[in-house]
Amino acid sequence: MMFRAKQGVFFTITMIVVMAIFVLATAPKGHVTQRDSISSVNIRVGVANAYSESLKNAYLKSVVETSARDAVIAMVRYINVSEQYFSDEKAVQSVFREVLLNGSVTSPLVGAQPVDCYIHLNGDLAGAHRVMTVPTGAQCMADMAGSTDRIMRGRSLFEKLAAIENASMGLLGINTSFNRTLAHYNVSLFQSNESGPWSMGINMTFTYTVNSSVVFWRVSHNLSAFFPLEGILDPVYLKESGHHFNKTIDQTRVLDWDTGNDDRRRNRFIAFVNNESYRYNDSAPSFLMRLYGNLSNGGTSIAGSSCCGIESVVNPNRVSVSRCIQKSYVDWCLYGSSCIPVGGPVPNAPPVLWNLSRAPPPQNRISRYDPPVTTNTFYGLKLNTPQSASYGLVSFRRQDMGKDNGVPQCL
Repeated sequence: MMFRAKQGVFFTITMIVVMAIFVLATAPKGHVTQRDSISSVNIRVGVANAYSESLKNAYLKSVVETSARDAVIAMVRYINVSEQYFSDEKAVQSVFREVLLNGSVTSPLVGAQPVDCYIHLNGDLAGAHRVMTVPTGAQCMADMAGSTDRIMRGRSLFEKLAAIENASMGLLGINTSFNRTLAHYNVSLFQSNESGPWSMGINMTFTYTVNSSVVFWRVSHNLSAFFPLEGILDPVYLKESGHHFNKTIDQTRVLDWDTGNDDRRRNRFIAFVNNESYRYNDSAPSFLMRLYGNLSNGGTSIAGSSCCGIESVVNPNRVSVSRCIQKSYVDWCLYGSSCIPVGGPVPNAPPVLWNLSRAPPPQNRISRYDPPVTTNTFYGLKLNTPQSASYGLVSFRRQDMGKDNGVPQCL
């Protein structure tokens, strides 16, 4: 998708340049007849119309896709430095609109400041919990000089709209005018059946004018665009690991977890954990829910996201997890508060967690308590009953009592 977006920008700019050359080459010179003048006007109307249609149907969509993805990247980094999720979905929508359009975040203390400043001034927290530095305008400009922490600088939608205005006037002599005030725009960030779990969508309305010497348009355009989530950092891991674990969204290519013998199932699951991949699960939170910490925890959606839920399994070899914690290691269960253990295989059985250490011989275990723990085994890893089944690991499960080979490990 990113390649197609860049292609669209390239060909649109190329078309504008070609049209400009064409207009200059065919412009009437010296003595002209009325017929020549009419022909020249028709050409200019055609050029303006082609530009207006290209702007509406190609270029605006391309710049929205790229700016929206950059805005979400910046918001995840903001969660990292602030050490807080956004308070709810309404807050996500409000901050996204401002970051997308203006590249800024508004604070009651200092007003709107570039989001890049927050990231730069607080970027190296290295797990030290302290009050986030709130930048001032002068401090921001001084500290950002030469910095590479520039996610939205030069990439906000308002900056790109200004570039369109300048290019259309400079190349074509066409005055394009966008309203560049925050209050003018309604913006909605969403996930749905149309976006699926691995993309996000944005709805917004543009109103602008296109004015050449011979024709004038006032345009109102409802635009929907989508951008991919793969490669973007997961805010849950940043927040919950204390900045220690930068885990990006990476979709697994496994579609069927319940095929093959025990060796294949074991190797498939181990690769999934070690590769730090994600899979779709309608009980899990979507990426949008992750931005405000709704980990299916009894908040607005205990049932997760039916269209767009994604989950990974926390790798205890990479993230510090207490081996004795009585939770499933599926990310939204481990870091949420209401993914309780589910009953055992017998109807109405009491809640139970399973470690994955049952399969003989011992070297074929997936989880264990006793050393040595290798890259193919995971310290204390547990799943609940439906999760162990959905990953095809029923034959590996042993009720977790905090023991290994009968020796208590969690007292």
